[in-house]
Amino acid sequence: MAKRFIGIDIDGQHVRVAVLEADRGASVLTTVAGRPCEEPGDLPAVVRELLGEPPAFGDKMATALPASTAFVRWLKFPFAESHKVNAALPLELGSQLPVDMEAFVTGFLAPQPEGDLFRVPAVAVRRKAVAELTSAFDGAGLPLQIVDLNPFALAAGLGEESKDALLIHLGDAETTLSLWRDGRPAGLRLLPGERPKGEDLLRESAALQRGDAAGLPLILVGPGAGEDLAGGLRAAGAEVVIPRREAAGQSVAPEFLPAVALAHRAAQDKERLLNFRRGPFALKSEWMALKRRLVAAGVLLALTVGAAGTAAWLDYASRARQAEALKSQMTRMFNATFPGTPVVVDVPLQMQAQIKDLEKRVSVIGTEGAQSPLAVLKEMSSRIPREVTVDLRDFSYGPDAVKIDGVTGSFEATNRMAKALEASPLFAQVQVTGAKMSLEGKEVEFRMTISLSEQQVRP
Repeated sequence: MAKRFIGIDIDGQHVRVAVLEADRGASVLTTVAGRPCEEPGDLPAVVRELLGEPPAFGDKMATALPASTAFVRWLKFPFAESHKVNAALPLELGSQLPVDMEAFVTGFLAPQPEGDLFRVPAVAVRRKAVAELTSAFDGAGLPLQIVDLNPFALAAGLGEESKDALLIHLGDAETTLSLWRDGRPAGLRLLPGERPKGEDLLRESAALQRGDAAGLPLILVGPGAGEDLAGGLRAAGAEVVIPRREAAGQSVAPEFLPAVALAHRAAQDKERLLNFRRGPFALKSEWMALKRRLVAAGVLLALTVGAAGTAAWLDYASRARQAEALKSQMTRMFNATFPGTPVVVDVPLQMQAQIKDLEKRVSVIGTEGAQSPLAVLKEMSSRIPREVTVDLRDFSYGPDAVKIDGVTGSFEATNRMAKALEASPLFAQVQVTGAKMSLEGKEVEFRMTISLSEQQVRP
C-alpha cells in the first residue's frame, strides 16, 4: 500500500496542500490544491476539504511556521555534539536576543566546521505560535507530525536544486531570501509586507551574497514567482530558476511549489532538520486512542473465549439461550469498542479481524520507550548522592523530558546532582536551566530539564 506524505503551506490567508505518494521506493506527486482561509479556526476544515478524504493511518503531514515567528542566529561553539549544543543553545540565544527565552522554543541545524569551532544555525520560535498551530490540528484529529520553519523546510524539500543557490520565497504574507552553500544555510533576510519588486530583490540578493560567491542562481517559489518577474530579473543579468514539478500530468504552478517542497520534507526522517513537534507539542493522541481500543478489544476477546467455553457444558436449550444472550452482549460491546463499524459477519471473527488490524497499526507506531513517572522518579531518587540534600518543589513529566524545580545547599551540589543523573541510562541528557542563590543566601534554587532516553523503564 502506498504511503502518503502531505505538505501543508499556510501562507497568510491562503492554504495550499500537496500529496506525495510513495510505493516501493518510487514517489509520485498526485494532488495539489489551495483555497483562501480567512479565519484561523477554519484551518483544519480547509485542510480536510483540500485533501478530499480524511488522512489515512500512516499518512505523514508536514507544515512550516513563517519566518516572522522566529529569530535566527548563527552561533559558534567549540563542540558539535547534539546534547551539548542543546544544553548551550538557550543560554547563548538568551544572551543575544532581547526577549524572555521562556516564551520561545529552540532548535538548530547541523553544525558546520569553521576552523577550530563549529558554526551552528540556531532558531528560537515563539512558543505561542507552535501551540496554536499544533492544538488546531490535534483538536481536529489531523495527525500533523512535522512543524518546521520557513525557509529551511523549503530548502530541505527542494533538495539538490537549492544546494548552492539563493532561495527566494515570495509569499502572500512575507518574502524571504536565504543563501545556501553546499546545502547549508549561510544567510537569511526577511522582507515583511508587500512583495518586493525586481530591483529590490536584486539589491537584497547582492547584499546577502556580499563576502560570499556572488552570482548564485536565484530560485523563485511561491505565489509571487511569476514569469514576468523572472524575465525582468534575467534581463538584469541574474540567473533565475523556477523549479518544475508535475502532478497528474500537469505542470505545477509556482504558488504550489512551497506545498510540494513540504510534502518532500515530510518524507525526510534521518537528516538533522528542524521539527518543533516535540516535548509538550509532541503528537500523542493517535497512539493513545489506538492503545485504548487495543486493550478494550483484548478484554472483549478474552470474555468471548471464556463465555464460549462455559456454554459448551450446558444442555442444548440452555446453550441456545445463553448463546443468543452472549451474541447480543458481544454485539453491544463490539459496537461500543468499534463505534461506526457495522457487524457484517460472526462477531468473534470480525473482532479478531479488527484486532489484527489494530496490531498492524501498532507495528507502524511502535510501543517501545514508554516510561512511567513513578519509575523515572524512583530512578532519580536512586541516582542522587545521599549526601546531597534536595527539596523538590515541582516535578513536571512529559513523554520526552522531565522538568524539576527545587532547592539544594550549594551550586556544587546542583552540579553533582546533574552529573549523577546524567550517568543513568534512562536519561539522554540533563541540563541545568537555572540556578541562583535564594534571598536568604542559605540555599540554591535550581531548575533542570532531563531528556528521557528510549530505554524501557520497568517499575
